[in-house]
Amino acid sequence: MKQSPELGELIAGYFESFTVGNPDWVDRHVLNSAELRLIGTSSDEWLDGEQAFSVFRHEAATASGTLRAEVSNVEAYSDGGVGWGAALVRFTIPSGQTARSRFSVVFILHDGTWKVASAHNSIAVIDEDAFTGD
Repeated sequence: MKQSPELGELIAGYFESFTVGNPDWVDRHVLNSAELRLIGTSSDEWLDGEQAFSVFRHEAATASGTLRAEVSNVEAYSDGGVGWGAALVRFTIPSGQTARSRFSVVFILHDGTWKVASAHNSIAVIDEDAFTGD
């Protein structure tokens, strides 16, 4: 296992692709197959396969640049054809409101190019709020 600056840069590219608009990044660096998993911060954002790819590509293609994402604490590693990483992300919407997110990602080396196979964003809540009794 080794640290991977290349995958660290791809983590930043991930967020840039759907905040400022870069569908070409999605085409190049997101796995377009049934094995893809994208899990977002909303309870209904559990996407897989071609649907996940299509949603991500659409978001990147229609990005207006109004959502900002500041990525920090990036760490990325690889071992052979598998890579993984994590980061902290602060999202800012046009009103100025922010949300902090935790991000993790798994990459695979596919035909010589690193591709996202699984990505997960979560917004932390305190346990008392998470366990509501529902």
